[in-house]
Amino acid sequence: MSPKQTYKIAIIGAGPAGCTLARILLHSPAAASLSITIFESEPSSTARSQGGTLDLHPDTGIAALKRAGLYDQFLAHARFDGQALKLTNKAFKSFINTSSGSTPSNPSSPSSSSSHARPEIDRAVLRSLLLASLPKDTIHWAHHLERVSPGGPPTSNNNNTPSSPTTPSWTLHFRHHAPQHGFSLVVGADGAWSHCRAALTPQPPIYAGIAGITRTISPGTCPAHLRAALNKGSIFAFGDGKAITAQQLGTGEISVSTWVVQGEDVLEELYGGGRIQDGEEVRRVQMGVFEGWSEVLRGFIAAGDGECVGRKLYMLPVGLRWVHREGLTLVGDAAHLMTPFIGEGVNLAMGDAVRLADGIGAAVLRGGGAERLDAEVEAFERDMFVRATKCQERTWEALRLGFLVPGAPDVNVEEIVVNAVGDEVPWWGMGVFKALVYTYFWGWRWWHGVSGRVVEG
Repeated sequence: MSPKQTYKIAIIGAGPAGCTLARILLHSPAAASLSITIFESEPSSTARSQGGTLDLHPDTGIAALKRAGLYDQFLAHARFDGQALKLTNKAFKSFINTSSGSTPSNPSSPSSSSSHARPEIDRAVLRSLLLASLPKDTIHWAHHLERVSPGGPPTSNNNNTPSSPTTPSWTLHFRHHAPQHGFSLVVGADGAWSHCRAALTPQPPIYAGIAGITRTISPGTCPAHLRAALNKGSIFAFGDGKAITAQQLGTGEISVSTWVVQGEDVLEELYGGGRIQDGEEVRRVQMGVFEGWSEVLRGFIAAGDGECVGRKLYMLPVGLRWVHREGLTLVGDAAHLMTPFIGEGVNLAMGDAVRLADGIGAAVLRGGGAERLDAEVEAFERDMFVRATKCQERTWEALRLGFLVPGAPDVNVEEIVVNAVGDEVPWWGMGVFKALVYTYFWGWRWWHGVSGRVVEG
């Protein structure tokens, strides 16, 4: 009897996609035939801020946590009351104003209203939950990948017997560590500036034309009227090619971001030479940028007292694909980087992890060796390209409608809403849904005396 083959898998990046993939595989029926290592460039899990909050969607992020056996742990941190949402213009007139939900009495029940909810969780908490679910020796920290290359010493199985010569072998080259050899599969989950991507496509991320500043407001310093306006949820305000967003975090802090259509080098011009560390200077500049906006919205800028973080938004071209290479693939932002304006990034990444884990597991359990594994990975990529393109199209449309249309959102809020939630409406109900949305906002404009253009749809 031939010895059982072990598939040596490298996951590059310990973000939500990489950790979800590792967790599902390590708790799958195929786990005994898998050797899984995550290589992460950061020196530790606390090396940098993980950003603000996100909502997990039932069919992707939440489904992934259930597959990973982490849904109960997630519920201990999820904020169902964080679903309150206001979509406003710069005068703080609300087009959409949904009140907070409440945590269901039995959120794990299939019949619970939470099955259709999109609960919030802080990004740092989600990552901590995923990291804690993995064996400590799974992640190799401070391993900054520079490139991947085919070839290297042959892989081996549990009996130290070399694998078939047809088994692919990849080598990982690190900045400060010796190369690691012999991987049957390398999964690039290393984010926007992926070093794995270069082995599949020369396409780098492109600047999306928007940059901004993110800052927090401490729990004890936020004025009561701002907390009341936020209602434990999120505010998204648009106008003049700009946006102010405010989101409640689980820590009690409020994360505030300002976004502006501007050149790629503007942040350096405004805040270079360490000036971004001068909170008062950043506040002064930002208050000037948003002169003429509602005093409530400007109040979120004025109240900021946390570290100022400059962010430029990048994206990969909508519909990006590559020619499949045996033994190498990408997931998450490495595969389909998008801007954050419909909240699909992490959800899509965790959905990638589930589907790739399914393919790897099927290859292992059904046999067929490297050829079967390669076929499953290629099938995963074909499916991912389709799923990702839909999200990329909606994300780019959200950016265009919110920032690039003159007079937005007053003149085109119908389009913004249909694009944002239209994926939840079945195709056969889209006509009725659009009619309801357009009728509602016609009435809204009449009531508030706001002019708008007629949008066909």
